[in-house]
Amino acid sequence: MPCHVDTIVKINQIQQTYKNETKLTIYATGTYPVESEDHKLEMVLFIPINDEERDPNTQSIFKKNEFYCVSGKIVFANFNNNLKLKMTVTSSTHLTIKRDIGSNRCPLKASLVGIMQDMPTEIDDENAIINVLVEDYAGQNYSFIIKIVFPYRNTRFKHLMNNTRSTESMLFIVDQMEIIEKDLYIYAEKNESTSNLTIGNSNSTRHTRVEDEKDDYIENNGKNINNYDDENINKNDEYEKIINDEKKSLHAILKNQTKAKKR
Repeated sequence: MPCHVDTIVKINQIQQTYKNETKLTIYATGTYPVESEDHKLEMVLFIPINDEERDPNTQSIFKKNEFYCVSGKIVFANFNNNLKLKMTVTSSTHLTIKRDIGSNRCPLKASLVGIMQDMPTEIDDENAIINVLVEDYAGQNYSFIIKIVFPYRNTRFKHLMNNTRSTESMLFIVDQMEIIEKDLYIYAEKNESTSNLTIGNSNSTRHTRVEDEKDDYIENNGKNINNYDDENINKNDEYEKIINDEKKSLHAILKNQTKAKKR
């Protein structure tokens, strides 16, 4: 699991090919939300043609303009002179969004195992960046850098500022992912219930994954996963606005710094 992603996507484009008589390969482009913007994600899904061999709950066939919860590993690389995120989908579930599309509360969530390339660099008074090397195989070998942005004053993260074990593997359970210029950024969430960072030997199996429990307001196979009254929804809206305002400010800082370096 070098870099694994879970998110909700809206399917924009689909292409199907029959690799043989038993398997169907589906190539699709979808979008996932980052703040108020939509970001593209290219996906490939391999499923059995025979309905009896396919699990409809985890192997839904993509349809254009429909929403799906997708899970799988991703790679970040230059494809035909364009930097893209590509996912090999291991699970796809068809969804019906209950609320306004713009209120989708299930942004892309990423977990990864990588190796620190240097010491963290402070961005501002609250956040710092670590460059992490991720390597994986998806039809070919991929090697790419992900910039992890984290709140270094938070008690859960501040030990990373003095960490010298840069050759050891790091496991991140993180939040939003986006491409700025030619770099891939992932933001570590401040909320203790939604993210975790641990350091350990790359051969160790004692890494701990902390599951994200964010509200998603979706309907799955005709059954509501979460029900909230109007008061709780309003409270969540206010909390999310505060979080989004913080991320917008951080996003602007990163963009300006990236542009300044390229001058």
